[in-house]
Amino acid sequence: MTVVAHPPFSRILVFVNTDIPTPLANALSATYKLQEIIGRGGMSTVFLAEDVRHKRQVALKVMRDDLSSALGTERFFREIRIAAGLTHPNIIPLLDSGEADGLLYYAMPFVRGESLRHRLRREDRLDLAEVLDVAREVSDALAYAHRNDVIHRDIKPENILLHEGHAMVADFGIARAITSASDEHLTRTGFPLGTVGYMSPEQAAGGTSMGSSTDIFSLACVCYEALIGIVPGKWLSPEENHRGRFIDVLPETRGRLDALPSHVEAGLVKAMAMHPAQRFEGADTFFNALTSPGPGRSYGTAEVRDIIKNAAQMEEHAESESDGLPSGSVVEMGAEVHIPEKFVRRAIRKHGSATPELEKGFMGWASRITATRSVRGEIYGNDYVFALEDIRAYVDAPGQASTIGNAFEWRTSNAGMAGVRDVQITITPRVGATEIRAVEKLRNQELFSAVAGLDVAILVGVGVTSFAIGVTAMLPAALIAGSGIFFAAKVFTDKKAAQKEKQLGELVDSLADRVAESRSRI
Repeated sequence: MTVVAHPPFSRILVFVNTDIPTPLANALSATYKLQEIIGRGGMSTVFLAEDVRHKRQVALKVMRDDLSSALGTERFFREIRIAAGLTHPNIIPLLDSGEADGLLYYAMPFVRGESLRHRLRREDRLDLAEVLDVAREVSDALAYAHRNDVIHRDIKPENILLHEGHAMVADFGIARAITSASDEHLTRTGFPLGTVGYMSPEQAAGGTSMGSSTDIFSLACVCYEALIGIVPGKWLSPEENHRGRFIDVLPETRGRLDALPSHVEAGLVKAMAMHPAQRFEGADTFFNALTSPGPGRSYGTAEVRDIIKNAAQMEEHAESESDGLPSGSVVEMGAEVHIPEKFVRRAIRKHGSATPELEKGFMGWASRITATRSVRGEIYGNDYVFALEDIRAYVDAPGQASTIGNAFEWRTSNAGMAGVRDVQITITPRVGATEIRAVEKLRNQELFSAVAGLDVAILVGVGVTSFAIGVTAMLPAALIAGSGIFFAAKVFTDKKAAQKEKQLGELVDSLADRVAESRSRI
């Protein structure tokens, strides 16, 4: 066993087998001098070798003999040739390829550093900034390859090497070479055409025609593992894709996801959608989603109502001041899911708004409107000055204000006079809360009396005329006419009452908002 330390990471590579096959070494001796076995995988053995001509170290990957036979030399070289044309700072280039002792091989620069897999084994998880650094360079490499019609097909931590602070993608084109040979002979050999845990659904289903979204899916799985410490482990449901949120995860996993900005989780969910068409169009678009909230997805009315209802309930029903959320915090929560502030504040007002009560008297005529609302926190004295401004804006009538103890009261002047609204508004501090109450007595009885008088006049006049001319059939017509006037008047007064009911509710809500704002400044 040979132990070698490679700076700058001070990682110790353990070469578990130094037995180099003599036939292979002899077959390669003119071009490469095999030095050590530095890795073994399901498809190849990796040798540290010296390039005889250029006097440089390379990583030489030699395919297994059964896989070499299944691939075929011509097909393998054709695919390798395509990948060898890629030139990008975050892609480890292919230097050479060939056949020796019946085995296919390809050579890459020997990168001193470690793979992302080794890093995750050592540290379990990385912080968001580190993951974004890796994602930035890998997505850039993928976007470049995809523009050149090359799909990697096997993005995983083992194929992402960390060198001098940069991420580099290895084995471009190799998975394509294997996939292109996925006929019955290769299938019988049992070689995987991807890696479980990072394989897209279409790849797991055995598809051979895959696009860039397959690599995007795999990169999202890599980012998820680097952030959370485990691979997702399951395909996502349509509900998860719709919500932009992972569902049915372990509490520990949910805690780690909640510690991330919401747009990061939403970006991972979209990139791991079951159907390729639902994922991002490009690797660069995926990375942008991880680093910027963007416009976010749209939320239906029911979803907005549910979000704000839960947040507002936390504010209204918290056991203590520290447990509750002020309106500003609810707004911030809305911003986390990309809901504009104006809609959040409107929803808060709607959720906690006053519900006016309309009392009805004789024959269903509206007689009184009452609107109340309680706001957490007490308000006193000079703070009541705001109330006058709001009242003037909603009640177009002169009034008188007074304070009784710590309570505030306002009512219209000359409320008993015809044409003057009879409105009374009180703001009363309670223990730990402030109650706002608005009451308006409706003067519809005057209109009712007028209508009733008009009906009687019509009936008397028509009755006298009817008996005078002996046409008693006119009496029913008079009754119908009077009823029509009565119901028309009632419809009119009901409409006016509804307008005043809405107006009083808005006034109480406005005063409640002012109380809450005033308390937040104290």
